[in-house]
Amino acid sequence: MSENNTVSGNGQKRPAPRNGFKKGRSGNPGGRPKGLAETVRTLVGQDGRKLVDANMLLAWGSAEDRRVFFGESVKVQPKDRQAAIEWLGERGWGKPIQEVNSTLTLDLGPALDRITRFLADVSAARRAAALPRFPQPD
Repeated sequence: MSENNTVSGNGQKRPAPRNGFKKGRSGNPGGRPKGLAETVRTLVGQDGRKLVDANMLLAWGSAEDRRVFFGESVKVQPKDRQAAIEWLGERGWGKPIQEVNSTLTLDLGPALDRITRFLADVSAARRAAALPRFPQPD
C-alpha cells in the first residue's frame, strides 16, 4: 500500500495524484512574467488615468459616455457599479482596516501551580546536592 494514498470523505482510499507539487519546489517557478508591469503601463499610461476613467464611467457614467470611451455599448449592472466604486475607493484611500474584536480568557492557575511545584523541586534538589552527606547513625 502506498504511503501517499489518502482517505476521501467517504472513507475510501484514492491514489496519490501523479502530478502533485514536489516538496521544496515552487508551483510557480517562473513567477510573474518579466516586463508585464511595463507592458500594462505602456498600454494604459504611466499614471493609470485610463483605469481611473474606465472605472469612473462604470460607476457613474451614462450609456453614451461608456460607448464612446469603450468603443462599444457596455451594459452595467449594479454589482459592476459597486465593484468600480470599491476599486476607486481602495486606490484613492486604501483598503479599509478590518477591526477584529476578540476576547481571550486563559486559566493559568493549573499551569502556574505545576511551575511552582517544579521550581520548588529543583530548589530542594539543589539544596540537597549542596549539603555534605554524613553517615547516619544506626
